[in-house]
Amino acid sequence: AQGHSVTFLHHVFSTELPELHAKLVALAQRSHDASGWKLLDASKMSVRTMELLDYSQPSDSLGWHVDEQSAVTLLVMLSDPEDFQGAELQHEVRGRPDPVVARMARGDVTAYRSHQAHRVTPLTGGRRRVMAVEFWHDAPGRSPWERPHRRYGQCPA
Repeated sequence: AQGHSVTFLHHVFSTELPELHAKLVALAQRSHDASGWKLLDASKMSVRTMELLDYSQPSDSLGWHVDEQSAVTLLVMLSDPEDFQGAELQHEVRGRPDPVVARMARGDVTAYRSHQAHRVTPLTGGRRRVMAVEFWHDAPGRSPWERPHRRYGQCPA
């Protein structure tokens, strides 16, 4: 995978756009609670990282991976579907690639367990921009930007 460019936003997002930050946190908690995942405690949940991901070069992709040390990931589509080709978000389901949705529209949000294996297929044209927000638990005395030492592991088949 050749990757993509990344701009980290988590250090400034909550202070620069507090209303949008609060909406994303609430959306993550609602999605989590509705799913029955039982990974987060709302009183301890915080943003671990917030990234603007820009796929702009042909063949930019991100191979199979998990968002280690996070519990829930939100992906916010910032591009219109007609702005790019390829670069499809897929999850691994029972050992096979499965698209999350056929085509996310600009402004659509998808939430998933961070330890669910996923990838972005190669970009074949245009430009795809998304914001990924990963949530985890705060701990007393730990910096909000320090990674925890607990891994959630792979999803069961």
